Amino acid sequence: LRVRQDGAGPVRAAGRAATSPLANARAAGDAPAVHDLLRTSVDDLRATADVRIMLETYAARLACERLDDQALTAMTVQIDRAGKGERGRKVATELNYAMGFHDVFVGACGNQKLIQLYQIVKRHLRRYQLLAFARLNRAQRATDEHAKILSAFRKRDGAAVERLLREHLSRAADEIIMHLKTSVDGGEAARSSATSQPPGRRP
Repeated sequence: LRVRQDGAGPVRAAGRAATSPLANARAAGDAPAVHDLLRTSVDDLRATADVRIMLETYAARLACERLDDQALTAMTVQIDRAGKGERGRKVATELNYAMGFHDVFVGACGNQKLIQLYQIVKRHLRRYQLLAFARLNRAQRATDEHAKILSAFRKRDGAAVERLLREHLSRAADEIIMHLKTSVDGGEAARSSATSQPPGRRP
C-alpha cells in the first residue's frame, strides 16, 4: 500500500492484494481471506495506535511551553476549517484538516527524530483514519476533542494536554477497532449459519 503524493489517500500497490479496510469486506462475501485480513488489520491498528500515543503525548509535552501565538493560531485555524463541514467536502480533505492540528504541535516539539517517526506512523494510519471519517462520522467528534486539547495548550497545562490527547487518540483507535471486529464477527456468523444448514436448504 502506498500513499498518494497529493495526500488524497492510499492507493493499491501494483501486483499486491488490496489491504485497505476501506474495501467493502462484507460485499466480498464470506471469503475467509477477507476476515483473516480484517483480523490482521485490528492487530496492526492496535499496535500502531499505541506507538502513535507514545509519540504524540511526548511531542505535546515538549511543545506545551514552546508553542507561540502563531502556532496556537494555526491550530485554531485547523479547527475552524474542520468545523465548517462544507457541503460535498471530500473525506480526505476532512482528514487533512484534522491531521493539520496534530502537525502543528508535533512540529513545534523541537525533536526532529520524533517528527520523522510521527510522519511514518501518520502515513501508516491514514487508511484507517479514512475509514473512520468515511464510515464512522469521526470528523465532528475529532474537531470537538481538538478544541479541548487546544484550550489546555493555551493554559500551558501539560498534564491536561497529555490526558486529553491520550483519550482522543485512544478513542479514535477504539472506534475503528470496534468497527473492524464487528465486520469479522458478522462475517464469521454468516459463514457459520450457511455451513450449518442442511444442503437442500442452503440459499
